[in-house]
This record gives sequence, C-alpha cells and structure tokens, in this order.
Amino acid sequence: MRKWVFLCLLFLPFLSSAAEREIRIGLIDTFDQDFYLETFVPTIEHIQKTLKDYKITVVELQQNNLLANVVKERPDFLVSSAGNFVTLISKLGAQQIATVSRNHAYSPKEAVSSVFIVRNDRKDLQKITDLKGRVLSATEPHDFDGMLVGMGEIAARGFDPDTFFSKTLFSHYQYPDVATYVKVGAADVGILGTCQYEKLLTTGQIQPGEFRVLEAKNNTEACIRSTERYPDTVFYALDTAPIDEVKAVSLSLLSMPKGEFDFEWVPASGFLKVYDLMKSLKLGPYEHLRETTVKDFILSHQKELLLAALLLCAILVHVVRVNWLVNRRTEELKFALAVQRATERKARENRQKLDLLEKSRVISQMSSIFAHEVKQPITNLIYYASALSLLLQQLGVKDDRVEYALKQMNSQAKRTSDIVEHVRSYAKHKANRSEVFNLVEVIRRAINSIKEPLHKRWVICYN
Repeated sequence: MRKWVFLCLLFLPFLSSAAEREIRIGLIDTFDQDFYLETFVPTIEHIQKTLKDYKITVVELQQNNLLANVVKERPDFLVSSAGNFVTLISKLGAQQIATVSRNHAYSPKEAVSSVFIVRNDRKDLQKITDLKGRVLSATEPHDFDGMLVGMGEIAARGFDPDTFFSKTLFSHYQYPDVATYVKVGAADVGILGTCQYEKLLTTGQIQPGEFRVLEAKNNTEACIRSTERYPDTVFYALDTAPIDEVKAVSLSLLSMPKGEFDFEWVPASGFLKVYDLMKSLKLGPYEHLRETTVKDFILSHQKELLLAALLLCAILVHVVRVNWLVNRRTEELKFALAVQRATERKARENRQKLDLLEKSRVISQMSSIFAHEVKQPITNLIYYASALSLLLQQLGVKDDRVEYALKQMNSQAKRTSDIVEHVRSYAKHKANRSEVFNLVEVIRRAINSIKEPLHKRWVICYN
C-alpha cells in the first residue's frame, strides 16, 4: 500500500502543467502505515493543491545512514519525528516550519508518548523496574513515539537502556506484531506508540482485560500512556532550501484546514525535552557519547569515581593514621625500654653497693673481732716487758743487752698496738684525721731503726 501511495505522489507533479520549480520533500521512514494514509498523504495533496507553480517531489529516506541519504537525495524539506529533527538541527541546519497537532493530544509539544503492556496474568510484573532482564517486543529500533520514548523512561529510572532488557524482538510493522509477541509469551513486555493500544482494542485485535498497562499516568487524555509526552511529527526546512520555497511551504502548511482530518500543522516548541531524551539514550546529536574516551568515561562514571576517590582518601588517611600511631607507639616503647634499662642498671649498681656494704660489714665485724682479740695479748706483752724491766732494776741487774731487748720489745708491741688500732678505725668507719707532722723526723726514725748497732744485735743473737 505504501508503494502505491508513493507512486501516486510521484505522479502528482505531472498532472499539473504549470509546474515550473521543484520542491523536494523527504520522509524519514520511521512511521507506521496509518501515518502515511492519514497524515502524510493529505499534507502532500494540500501542498500540491496550494502550490500549483511548483513541482512537488517526494523522496523516502531510510533511517540507517540518514545523513548520507539526505546528502544523496538533496531534499529541501523533511518530515520526521522530533528525535530526527533535533539530530539534524546542528548537522544540516534544520529549521522547524510546523508540528502536527492532533485532537486527542494534550498540546502540540506534548503529543506523543509510549505505553508498556504486559499480559494481565503476569502478576510478577507490576512496575517498569520489574522489567529488568526481561524480553521486550517493539515495532522499530528508531520508532520515536514507541521504542525511543519508552527507553527514555528506562533511562530516567537510572538504568542503562542498552542493557536493561535481555532481548528485544522487532515486528517491523508486520505479523506477529508487538501485542502478539506478548500474548504468546515470546516477549514479557511490549512497547506501543501513541494511541496504538486504543486502536488495537477498537479493531478487536486484542480483548479488554487481556493486557495490562504498567504505571499508567493519571490524565484526562484520550490515550493512556506510561511515559512523559513529547512533540509530534515535525515538518522542517533544511539550510539549502530557497527562501521563497520555505515561505510558500510555510504558508501552505499553516493554512491547511482541519476539515475531515484529525490534525493540523502549527508552530510548536518543547524540543528541549527531546534533547534530554536523546542525550539519555546517547543518540542523534549525542551519539558521540557512545565513544569510550577518557573524558566520556569520567563524565559517565562521576559517582563511581567520586566514591573511589573518597575511598582512596579514606585508605590514605587510615594508612597515615596507622603509621602515626605505630611511630608514636614505637617511641613510647623505646622510652619504656630506655627507662627499663636505666632501672635495671640502677638496680645492678644498688646490688653491687649492697654487696660491697655486706662485704664491708663482714670485714668490719671480722676486723673488730681481730683487733679486740689481738690488742689484749699485745697489751699484756707491754705490761710484762715493763714489769721485767722493773724487776731487773730491783734485783740490781744491769745488762745493756737485756735493756735493749726489753726496750725493743716494748717499742714493737706499742707499734703493733697502733697498727691494730688503725685497722680497727677502718672497721668503725671513722673519718680520716689530718695532722701536721715533721717528715724529717719520720725519716730519721726510719733510718735509725735500720742502722741499729750490729754488734748489739749479733751479741743478743749469739748469747
């Protein structure tokens, strides 16, 4: 049917003999057959009718390699979804002329949306987040008010739309369609475009209560939805279009009456939401985000990198703190060891002093006992020597040798007594006593003690 429609559109210029200049209108092939029959064909017929001085040529462009196809076919105007429009704004200088406004839509800039349907007996699927890892069925990969808007809702929930579903089945507007995939269990969920769910109910292709809409929005619109709303189909001129043709086409579109049609072309806004949608999907003007560069990686993983940086900082702080505590504890241990060693050294010195004191006490006791015991006999010797000298005098015995011997005996006994007393002073720990003496006299007495008359000694010894 689409081929016959396009053949008719191609032959329309030849029905007008007054056609002089050509207007090339391109259609990007992402729409269903209802759009061709109910929107696109009436629009082209109206333009042809109002612009009789122009030759209207329609070219169909495939979504794949869109930019190359546009350059090849050289259209002056394009009819596409809002997603393709924002893609071509920066790349080909696209300028909006008008946007479709339908009776059932909330407004031209909030007209299209998507709906998630599941079988009514699937009690395990209650929310969109329950669909993670499930099998999806959709019409086309680039269907704006179906696949793209639905995946944008997935991205808005914080998930990666490229990996959210385990598998996707596309019907390409053929049988089995989206609802059939879900009905037979080949898919867990299906994505439908604006009002497609209501059309399936009206035509009897699905029965009431057979399917359930996930997270249906509360609204007073004619068609139920599960997502946000976006602008409808856009008619726009490219940068290469002549100004006269842009003016003529703009006047023709904006003057198109509703009549028996369910739409009209009006100026509209609201394309910032489309930019956000395409950015979340990394498509169109944001397709470069799919390239893995260092900058893109950092931007796409800001939270993870921030958490990693915080964790690294925490680890570094912990390491520094542990090292500080270890060093502090090490210094404390070194100080404790030094104190312990000093204490041990002091203890050893005290033990040595105690040992010396003990030895000194023992020596003192022994010296005191020795001095006490020895001094008594020496004193007796002195007394006996003195008594013997007195006895010899009384008897009238006078012998120089005997007197010399008694004198020497008495002197040596006194000397011995002095030595004992001196040793006893050490034992009693008496303080040293200093006195002045004549060193010459000491030396003289020492010499005299050595130079005794040898004959007296020999005489005493001989006798």
